[in-house]
This record gives sequence, C-alpha cells and structure tokens, in this order.
Amino acid sequence: MKKLLYSLLLINLLFVKVYGDDFNSDGDYTINLNYIKAPSYTVKIPRIVNVTNENTTMNFYVKGDIYADQKLSVVFDCTTTLSSGNKTIPVNIVQTKNSWLCLELTDSFQSSSIVISHNKLSAGTWSGQLNVSISLQGGN
Repeated sequence: MKKLLYSLLLINLLFVKVYGDDFNSDGDYTINLNYIKAPSYTVKIPRIVNVTNENTTMNFYVKGDIYADQKLSVVFDCTTTLSSGNKTIPVNIVQTKNSWLCLELTDSFQSSSIVISHNKLSAGTWSGQLNVSISLQGGN
C-alpha cells in the first residue's frame, strides 16, 4: 500500500513539475481553464406495449447532456401493422415531439409519448413491431 501511495505522489509531483509554470516575478498571469465532456443521452422505451384498446398512449423518456449545436432525435414509424393468423390490420402512430435541443434536456428523465391507433381487434393473438430511430444530430 505504501508503494502505491509513493508512486501516486511521485506521479503527481512529476505532473506538476513537467506541466506547471514557474512564476517568480510580480505581475498578472492568465491561466487557461479547460473541461471536455462528450455528449451523452439516454432514451427509455418499453419493449412490449399492450395495444388492446383502439387508441393506446405509449410513454417514453429522454434525458441527456448534449452540445449546444446538437439535437437528440427519437422518431417512431408513423405506420405499422398488427397480424393474427392470416389477418392484418394497419396501425397509425402519432408523435407530437420527436427532437430535443440542448436546453430541453436535463439529468432527469422527461416524459414524452406517442399514440398508437388501430381498428377494433377481433379475438386472436395479435402482434406487430414498431421501429424507432434514435440519433444525435449536429455538433459538426
């Protein structure tokens, strides 16, 4: 343990010695401050949605910390289908918000939603898939 502490102390002293400047006269000096952090985001989407009702609201959540010139896009397909055996019906998806700017994202999840609509389902086991595209745009 002592060897590890001595090694860390030595590395710290070398860092200051190599990268520090000596100020040995009166005057005003400027020190540059730097911070670099890559943008990050999280989108929380359910893996399974019960679409028993003809209109189903599906909530999803976004959070993040992105650059000022970027936007987070979460775009769901606007149509898909549900199938049961040889029966297929169309499904419409309405999404009112599909992108978030830097100032709209926080460290806490924010709720958003889509509405999934279809005609009344007959008896059977119905299934389908809904695709979503998630992308961080800008920042070039």
